[in-house]
Amino acid sequence: MSAFYFPLTLGRPRSAPRDDERRRPPELQAWREGVRPVRPEVERIAGDRIYRDLLRPAGPGYTLVTGEPGSGKSTLLEQWRQQWAKDAPSPRLGLVVPVLVRFRSLNHCAANLLATGSEEDLALALWAEHLRPDAATPALTDFYRRNPRLWTPLWLLDGLDEAAEHLRAEAFLRRLAHLPGRVCLSCRTAIAQALRPALQPGLGAGGSLEIQPLNACEQRDFLAQSLGDKTRAATLHRRIASNTQMRELAGNPLLLDLIALVGEEVDLPASRAAFYERAVAKLWTKVEPTERARSLRAGRDATLTALAEAVGLAEIEFHLDAVDSALGSHPAGLRDAMVTAGLLRIDDERVRAGFLHLTFQEYYLARALAGRPFAEVLREHWSSPRHEETLALLLAMVAARDAVAADAALLGLVEWGLKTHRNTPETLWKLGRSPLRVVLHLVMRSGIGLKRFPGLHTAVTAALEREHRLCFAMAADAATPPDILAKLAEDHSGYVRSSVVQNPTTPPDILIKLAEDPNFGVRKSVAGNPATPPDVLVKLAEDQEKWVRGGVAKNLATPPDILAKLAEDREEEVRNSVAENPATPPDILAKLA
Repeated sequence: MSAFYFPLTLGRPRSAPRDDERRRPPELQAWREGVRPVRPEVERIAGDRIYRDLLRPAGPGYTLVTGEPGSGKSTLLEQWRQQWAKDAPSPRLGLVVPVLVRFRSLNHCAANLLATGSEEDLALALWAEHLRPDAATPALTDFYRRNPRLWTPLWLLDGLDEAAEHLRAEAFLRRLAHLPGRVCLSCRTAIAQALRPALQPGLGAGGSLEIQPLNACEQRDFLAQSLGDKTRAATLHRRIASNTQMRELAGNPLLLDLIALVGEEVDLPASRAAFYERAVAKLWTKVEPTERARSLRAGRDATLTALAEAVGLAEIEFHLDAVDSALGSHPAGLRDAMVTAGLLRIDDERVRAGFLHLTFQEYYLARALAGRPFAEVLREHWSSPRHEETLALLLAMVAARDAVAADAALLGLVEWGLKTHRNTPETLWKLGRSPLRVVLHLVMRSGIGLKRFPGLHTAVTAALEREHRLCFAMAADAATPPDILAKLAEDHSGYVRSSVVQNPTTPPDILIKLAEDPNFGVRKSVAGNPATPPDVLVKLAEDQEKWVRGGVAKNLATPPDILAKLAEDREEEVRNSVAENPATPPDILAKLA
């Protein structure tokens, strides 16, 4: 992965969850760890602002920072420590001093920590175990060598998901909330969801914050740092934005870095199944020498497939015995090679393991299921949201060798769903799942056009013509296949066409067509869509309707030169929109001020 720090944005829900939201299980997209697009109901806060807030006094309780693997949780806390050292404040009694502690380094002394009699004793024990400053933070050395009671600690406790079970218990987490000074915990999103009852009592005024997926503007900046060339980064980002398969993954820094590795020199994969295959091949180049990597390659895929089949999707972390069992009689050193490549995360102290990212676990599970009849697997798992990505990957694999069989299986499930809904609708109501919608989701996520499945395509087209209300639902559904979105883009209802534009997965070619729609509301939606190509935004910035120009002015993806032009617009509403755009450069804001 690229070795640089990228400024991150955290999110806080704008309102407290309702009672029914507290009772229901974690949402699929939260469990899937952030490959979703940015949620509008979340207040986005710059990481630097959170850091400044943590330096101020507050009552008991901790701030919880969650994020997926590779989102930058550990880097964020380390950056805060380095920022403090860079500012190098003068020593004074009670000065706030950052203390960075990795939970995994505490597992060997968990019993001693639990046995401490008071929060002050616990603080002294943590101080003794915290990571010492490296060459990057020499300004902290003298502070750490002196009596910790001279300072007010800012506890940066990283990786709760890597802590021993007893350190995750509610009783210990409550004690952390009452440590002297300020406390900030970081934890993997899915683990935090599982630990929510234990974490909730200790949350302080800072509450819970989640590292947000990168928006379009941030993705461009990230790629510019990763590739070291703004022009190449802009070109690659345009290719990602036009690829519905890669666009959903690009909000994750780790996966965006892999997309850059896989797709900068050749075309981006048309399906996610192909992307994971190429990403694994790229990561495997870390194994040296080349002869060793080549000899272990077959055992790598067989082991990871067997491992995914054994653990399924019930856990994203599993016992190390599962890895040993999957290795079987494969050559010695294969486990270490997979760790070197980054395909597996191994924690020998906690005897736990996990895939690089949940998406790789889903990919290898799809490979494991590929040996069974697709219709059988589909009927078994279609009603489980957690298996949706795996089924989509499997569909891409099956269609590559037998599209007719894949079409028959998909059509069979749809027809069963229609028949069930006519005869016993409560069956599907209780599941809360629609076979038709699920099948379309799978087609979209597989990266295969709907027309590749003629039987299914005919059935869906007939359903849309028979029931227009279905058009409204499909236009707004982020998992609707592009073929259906193209048809809905020609719907007689301007509301349906606007919904197509606002759909985060609508391909750019449809946006380009709708940019000339006679309904100014549709054009306004195109102007505000971050996926709209820059040359289209240039044209819309000259639209006669001020609301359309205002949509361009609010768009985070609008280039600075267009924002500069709109900052001089004759309409006050347009200039206001430029001023409200977080991506507007400071020099333009200065003129508007």
